[in-house]
Formats: sequence, C-alpha cells, structure tokens
Amino acid sequence: MRKGELVEQALRRNLRRELHLDIPEARLRNIIGYYSQIWDTRAWEPTTNGCHMFSITTAVNLTDEEKASVQLNEEYADSQWVNPLHVIENADHFHPCLVQIARDITSK
Repeated sequence: MRKGELVEQALRRNLRRELHLDIPEARLRNIIGYYSQIWDTRAWEPTTNGCHMFSITTAVNLTDEEKASVQLNEEYADSQWVNPLHVIENADHFHPCLVQIARDITSK
C-alpha cells in the first residue's frame, strides 16, 4: 500500500498491474484476514537481519468474462489457479501461511 491509500485502492491498483483486471472498489471489500509473517533471515543483505511481512487477504468472485481476460504480468507468469481445498488437503506442499489463508477462505 502507498501512503494514504485505502485497502480497496491498493487492491485495485495491484489487480490492474498484476492481472490486467479492473475491478470496482466496492467488490474488493471482502477481507478474509490479516496475516503477519516473520523470518529470522532474509534473502538480501544483510541476510541475518530477518524480515517481516504483513498482508491483507481479500476474496473477489470473478465473472466468466473477467476470468477469461486475466493476463498475468511477467512476475506472475508461472502462477496458477488453485482451489483452496486443494491447498488444505495438500498442506505439506504449501507454505503454512497459505494453508491458513485457504482455511480462512473456506470457513467464510
């Protein structure tokens, strides 16, 4: 998020950039959860300083037309759609935070 930006504004901006989707802000208000992840080390120097990431996860139902128009940018070119139940059933293959998000999505 950018300074002064609302969650919905950040989501809309990121959806445009990452998926080439323009979803109205009113459809981006279904917050699934807030997640905080902390690591002792990190990939960039200094690697021993650790890393903290805070994320807000939302869900939006896409129309068939929106699904067909998704264009992943270069950063996400290898991404794929995965059913949350698949993530839960195969939890040992996914990051624990992603598994928790999948559980939270299916409990709503």
